[in-house]
Amino acid sequence: MNGISKAINQKKFTSIYHKGIISIFYIANFIKGKNNHLFKTRSITFQQYNILRILRGSSPNPCSIGILKERMMDKMSDASRLVDRLVILGLAERIENSVDRRAVDVHITQKGMNILSDLDKHQKEFEKALTCLSTNELDTLMTLLDKVIDASL
Repeated sequence: MNGISKAINQKKFTSIYHKGIISIFYIANFIKGKNNHLFKTRSITFQQYNILRILRGSSPNPCSIGILKERMMDKMSDASRLVDRLVILGLAERIENSVDRRAVDVHITQKGMNILSDLDKHQKEFEKALTCLSTNELDTLMTLLDKVIDASL
Protein backbone atom coordinates (compact mmCIF):
# COMPACT_ATOMS: atom_id res chain seq x y z
CA MET A 1 0.00 0.00 0.00
CA ASN A 2 1.13 3.51 -0.75
CA GLY A 3 -0.23 7.02 -1.29
CA ILE A 4 -3.83 7.56 -0.30
CA SER A 5 -4.37 3.86 0.42
CA LYS A 6 -1.64 3.98 3.06
CA ALA A 7 -2.63 7.42 4.39
CA ILE A 8 -6.20 6.39 5.18
CA ASN A 9 -5.61 2.62 5.47
CA GLN A 10 -8.07 1.79 2.71
CA LYS A 11 -7.26 -0.75 -0.01
CA LYS A 12 -10.39 -0.61 -2.14
CA PHE A 13 -12.16 2.31 -3.77
CA THR A 14 -15.31 2.18 -5.86
CA SER A 15 -13.39 3.47 -8.89
CA ILE A 16 -10.17 5.17 -9.91
CA TYR A 17 -12.16 8.44 -10.03
CA HIS A 18 -13.32 7.92 -6.45
CA LYS A 19 -9.72 7.29 -5.40
CA GLY A 20 -8.67 10.47 -7.23
CA ILE A 21 -11.31 12.59 -5.48
CA ILE A 22 -10.42 11.16 -2.07
CA SER A 23 -6.75 11.90 -2.80
CA ILE A 24 -7.54 15.53 -3.69
CA PHE A 25 -9.68 15.95 -0.55
CA TYR A 26 -6.95 14.40 1.57
CA ILE A 27 -4.07 16.52 0.29
CA ALA A 28 -6.10 19.75 0.41
CA ASN A 29 -7.04 19.09 4.04
CA PHE A 30 -3.49 18.03 4.86
CA ILE A 31 -1.98 21.23 3.46
CA LYS A 32 -4.61 23.44 5.14
CA GLY A 33 -4.12 21.65 8.45
CA LYS A 34 -0.34 21.96 8.29
CA ASN A 35 -0.61 25.71 7.77
CA ASN A 36 -3.58 26.57 10.00
CA HIS A 37 -1.23 27.43 12.89
CA LEU A 38 0.15 30.32 10.81
CA PHE A 39 -3.35 31.76 10.51
CA LYS A 40 -4.38 31.03 14.11
CA THR A 41 -1.40 32.92 15.52
CA ARG A 42 -2.67 35.95 13.60
CA SER A 43 -6.31 35.40 14.64
CA ILE A 44 -7.53 34.80 11.09
CA THR A 45 -8.84 31.81 9.16
CA PHE A 46 -7.74 30.44 5.80
CA GLN A 47 -10.87 31.97 4.22
CA GLN A 48 -10.08 35.39 5.72
CA TYR A 49 -6.50 35.06 4.46
CA ASN A 50 -7.90 34.40 1.00
CA ILE A 51 -10.06 37.57 1.18
CA LEU A 52 -7.06 39.62 2.31
CA ARG A 53 -4.99 38.30 -0.61
CA ILE A 54 -7.76 39.27 -3.04
CA LEU A 55 -7.99 42.74 -1.50
CA ARG A 56 -4.22 43.21 -1.63
CA GLY A 57 -4.22 42.13 -5.27
CA SER A 58 -6.80 44.75 -6.19
CA SER A 59 -5.28 47.50 -4.02
CA PRO A 60 -5.38 50.46 -4.20
CA ASN A 61 -8.79 49.77 -5.72
CA PRO A 62 -11.46 48.31 -3.43
CA CYS A 63 -13.51 45.19 -4.20
CA SER A 64 -17.23 44.65 -3.96
CA ILE A 65 -18.57 41.65 -2.06
CA GLY A 66 -19.59 40.21 -5.43
CA ILE A 67 -16.05 40.36 -6.75
CA LEU A 68 -14.75 38.76 -3.55
CA LYS A 69 -17.25 35.89 -3.90
CA GLU A 70 -16.22 35.43 -7.53
CA ARG A 71 -12.50 35.25 -6.73
CA MET A 72 -12.61 33.22 -3.51
CA MET A 73 -11.18 29.70 -3.50
CA ASP A 74 -13.88 28.44 -1.12
CA LYS A 75 -17.10 29.29 -2.97
CA MET A 76 -19.21 28.04 -0.04
CA SER A 77 -17.88 30.68 2.36
CA ASP A 78 -20.02 33.66 3.30
CA ALA A 79 -17.98 36.59 1.98
CA SER A 80 -20.05 39.20 3.84
CA ARG A 81 -19.51 37.48 7.18
CA LEU A 82 -15.79 37.07 6.49
CA VAL A 83 -15.50 40.77 5.63
CA ASP A 84 -17.41 41.71 8.80
CA ARG A 85 -14.86 39.79 10.87
CA LEU A 86 -11.93 41.40 9.01
CA VAL A 87 -13.43 44.84 9.66
CA ILE A 88 -13.78 44.04 13.38
CA LEU A 89 -10.11 42.96 13.41
CA GLY A 90 -9.11 46.19 11.67
CA LEU A 91 -7.73 44.31 8.65
CA ALA A 92 -10.26 45.66 6.15
CA GLU A 93 -12.71 48.53 5.92
CA ARG A 94 -16.06 48.96 4.26
CA ILE A 95 -16.44 52.01 2.04
CA GLU A 96 -19.73 53.31 0.66
CA ASN A 97 -19.73 53.05 -3.13
CA SER A 98 -19.92 56.58 -4.57
CA VAL A 99 -21.82 55.42 -7.67
CA ASP A 100 -24.27 52.96 -6.09
CA ARG A 101 -25.21 53.71 -2.49
CA ARG A 102 -26.62 50.18 -2.10
CA ALA A 103 -23.23 48.68 -2.89
CA VAL A 104 -20.39 48.46 -0.40
CA ASP A 105 -16.75 48.29 -1.36
CA VAL A 106 -14.09 46.66 0.75
CA HIS A 107 -10.52 47.88 1.07
CA ILE A 108 -7.55 46.31 2.86
CA THR A 109 -6.07 48.37 5.71
CA GLN A 110 -2.39 48.82 6.47
CA LYS A 111 -2.82 46.36 9.35
CA GLY A 112 -4.18 43.82 6.84
CA MET A 113 -1.22 44.48 4.54
CA ASN A 114 1.16 43.96 7.46
CA ILE A 115 -0.38 40.56 8.31
CA LEU A 116 -0.05 39.45 4.69
CA SER A 117 3.52 40.71 4.55
CA ASP A 118 4.27 38.70 7.70
CA LEU A 119 2.63 35.58 6.23
CA ASP A 120 4.57 36.06 2.98
CA LYS A 121 7.71 35.32 4.99
CA HIS A 122 6.30 31.81 5.56
CA GLN A 123 5.74 31.06 1.86
CA LYS A 124 8.21 28.15 2.00
CA GLU A 125 6.07 26.49 4.70
CA PHE A 126 3.01 26.75 2.44
CA GLU A 127 4.97 25.23 -0.44
CA LYS A 128 6.63 22.45 1.60
CA ALA A 129 4.04 19.80 0.69
CA LEU A 130 5.01 20.13 -2.98
CA THR A 131 8.80 20.10 -2.61
CA CYS A 132 8.87 16.33 -3.10
CA LEU A 133 8.05 17.03 -6.76
CA SER A 134 10.51 18.15 -9.42
CA THR A 135 9.65 21.28 -11.40
CA ASN A 136 8.70 19.06 -14.37
CA GLU A 137 6.41 16.96 -12.16
CA LEU A 138 4.90 20.13 -10.70
CA ASP A 139 4.25 21.48 -14.22
CA THR A 140 2.50 18.20 -15.07
CA LEU A 141 0.47 18.31 -11.85
CA MET A 142 -0.59 21.90 -12.55
CA THR A 143 -1.57 21.03 -16.13
CA LEU A 144 -3.69 18.12 -14.88
CA LEU A 145 -5.29 20.16 -12.08
CA ASP A 146 -6.03 22.99 -14.52
CA LYS A 147 -7.73 20.45 -16.81
CA VAL A 148 -9.92 19.26 -13.90
CA ILE A 149 -10.70 22.84 -12.87
CA ASP A 150 -11.58 23.88 -16.42
CA ALA A 151 -13.89 20.86 -16.78
CA SER A 152 -15.68 21.79 -13.56
CA LEU A 153 -16.37 25.43 -14.50
